[in-house]
Amino acid sequence: MRTCTNPVPKNGGLNCTGQDRQIRMCSKDLCPVHGGWSGWSDWGTCSATCDVGMSQRWRACTNPKPALAGDFCLGAQQEYKMCTASPCSSK
Repeated sequence: MRTCTNPVPKNGGLNCTGQDRQIRMCSKDLCPVHGGWSGWSDWGTCSATCDVGMSQRWRACTNPKPALAGDFCLGAQQEYKMCTASPCSSK
């Protein structure tokens, strides 16, 4: 924007000519958003009803979610562990 004030027209002088504002397109460089892990879920139920089985838990890459060519989270999305239930009975 500009104003007609340098100098202000006086003593019958004419107003400035041309546009008083100019508009142009611009863009900012967008920064990538790298992904971050959410917290781990609770451990799931044991896969076995007796003896030894497996349980798992998971987390999501949503804290924040990757955007604008940002990196996906590094590391495991799921974890597994052995779990034990009551001993199996043999009949």
